[in-house]
Parts: sequence; C-alpha cells; structure tokens
Amino acid sequence: DKSKWLVPTQTHLNLINTNLIFSKQRAFLVSATRDKVSGDYIGCYFPLAGYGGNPANVYGYYWSATPNNTLNAFYMSVTPTGSSVTNTYKTYLYSVRCVRSVTTDEFTSAQ
Repeated sequence: DKSKWLVPTQTHLNLINTNLIFSKQRAFLVSATRDKVSGDYIGCYFPLAGYGGNPANVYGYYWSATPNNTLNAFYMSVTPTGSSVTNTYKTYLYSVRCVRSVTTDEFTSAQ
C-alpha cells in the first residue's frame, strides 16, 4: 500500500543511522529480529556511488523531510564505513529513501 510510505523525518534518519551495519563497502539496515517464515533477518541496502578523486570516494546522501531552517534540511551521509545525520542546503540533489512502519501482524504473518 503506497499510502504507508513517507519521506523520513530527522528522527527516522537518526534511528536508521544508529542501526546501520557495514560490510564490503556497503551499508545495510538489518532488523533486530528474524522473519517468522524464513528465519532470516530482514534488511535494506543503502546504495553508495563514486565521487571521483584518486582513489575514488564512495558516498550516499539521503534527505529527511525535516527542515533545519529556511535554507537547510537534515540528511544522512553514508560512507563504506560509517554514517551521520547533519544538515545542509536544500538545493543539493540528494536521494530520498522512503520509510514505513511495519505492524506486528505484517512482521509475523506467513504471507
């Protein structure tokens, strides 16, 4: 149901930021509990892209819906080894990674 998805707030990004894990120069958000059907953890990959230089730097920038002031908004910066939430100019062309809450019924259903 697309109506459940939204642009994350600064609070969402802070939560994601503290729960990211890093492996092989990739960032993942992984659930704290396992899926009842498969027994696997549920995860989400955060794509990173090159940024020139020698060697090339790799980053991912993701906006929140939370403004800091009329010119700035909060975003999450992701590298192959870490992440942080800060703010910068709203005119920057960063990505948006939408989020939604998952109910207990959805999480534990066999469908």
